Amino acid sequence: DEIWFFADQGEFLSKTPIPFIADGQFHNRISLFAFSVDNIPSGRYPLYKVVTHTGTSPLDFNNWVGGLAGLSQLNFSIGLDSDLINDSDDDGFYDDDSDFDGYHDDDADKDGYHDDDHDHDGFHDEDHDQSDDSNNRPITGDAQQGSKLYKSCASSNCHGANPKLNQNEILEAIDYTETLEAIRENKGGMGFLQQTISEEEAQNIAAYLNTL
Repeated sequence: DEIWFFADQGEFLSKTPIPFIADGQFHNRISLFAFSVDNIPSGRYPLYKVVTHTGTSPLDFNNWVGGLAGLSQLNFSIGLDSDLINDSDDDGFYDDDSDFDGYHDDDADKDGYHDDDHDHDGFHDEDHDQSDDSNNRPITGDAQQGSKLYKSCASSNCHGANPKLNQNEILEAIDYTETLEAIRENKGGMGFLQQTISEEEAQNIAAYLNTL
């Protein structure tokens, strides 16, 4: 993971700590994104805001006004399907996120899911009609290719050589969209597969798992 800093009031990103606003004052809402996100990988990104004492580094919390209590955080999404993140107006926040902190209003523990979404499928547990769409989704992948893919990239310590054991819930991948979602959201550190597993390959893996 890397830390990037908004520089010059959001005109560009920098790996070097540069104040968003130096020796300035904040009034009401301030626009953060004034640059293109075309080259930024899709995903959820945490944003942090601190105010530091004059001439001090933001990398040391002792320099923050208010100390650790002076750290503010919100989550922002880039390039994710609006149906996946419940963001119909494409403003980067959940539609039910009235305070724009990056979490559902009913996500008291701030784990990124509704408090009544115990299976973490992105829906309220009572909304089975939405989460069970995969039951009616046709299997279009190549099971043989999927078997090869699984053995080459998914049979590590993460999911094990025998997918029937359902190590780390690998059998959820019988729905290929679950695989793509897990990669997009970096579940279990799967984000590194973003440039490796295509939608077609995810379908092939799903086809293989459906033969077990």
